Amino acid sequence: MPKTKGREFWQRVIDEFEKSGQRQIAFAQKKGITLSSLQNWLYKLRNEGTKNETPLLLPANTPDSNGMMVEIVTTSGTIRFPEGTSVTYVAGLLQALRSC
Repeated sequence: MPKTKGREFWQRVIDEFEKSGQRQIAFAQKKGITLSSLQNWLYKLRNEGTKNETPLLLPANTPDSNGMMVEIVTTSGTIRFPEGTSVTYVAGLLQALRSC
């Protein structure tokens, strides 16, 4: 029976994914892992100890969007912006959220 992949394995995979710039599905296929496992570990590892970390900017293709979105994941939730949203606007919003 194969050994279950543990936290250290997934931390390395998630670090590699975040540096890759690939979509989740393409990265999972390339690594030979299931998309659901990748997504579960992304969620789990991002939500541990993220209270004082900078929010992440992630490309996201959502079912209700007409194309690519930019996704900001914070400890309070997720905010999505259409691709091409002003970086200045997003930076100002993040600054305002940090001061709340």
